[in-house]
Amino acid sequence: MHDIRLAIRSLRSTPVVSLVAVLSLALGIGANTAIFSLVDSLVLRAGVAVGAGVSVWASKFVATLLFGLEPRDPATLASAAAVLAAIGAIAGWLPAYRASRIDPAEVLRES
Repeated sequence: MHDIRLAIRSLRSTPVVSLVAVLSLALGIGANTAIFSLVDSLVLRAGVAVGAGVSVWASKFVATLLFGLEPRDPATLASAAAVLAAIGAIAGWLPAYRASRIDPAEVLRES
């Protein structure tokens, strides 16, 4: 409770500095949101479309290596994408799971 009273007292004593800090935070949050939405729309979504197009184009080069499979078969492409997504999820989950089992205080004492 003491910290809240101190914060309110300091906000009232320097309103210009408080206003500048609040505006800076608001602009920073807005800019951050705008940048990430731009990256999401341009890089990630366009990257998936370009990657799908390139994989269909490159399938003619591996057609001779596939026995009994059609290289442009939608089921083949979907299953390959699912396998790669599962491998990526496991590759990210396993180190995170191991790191979550470590006590942070113990690690800080060791280093």
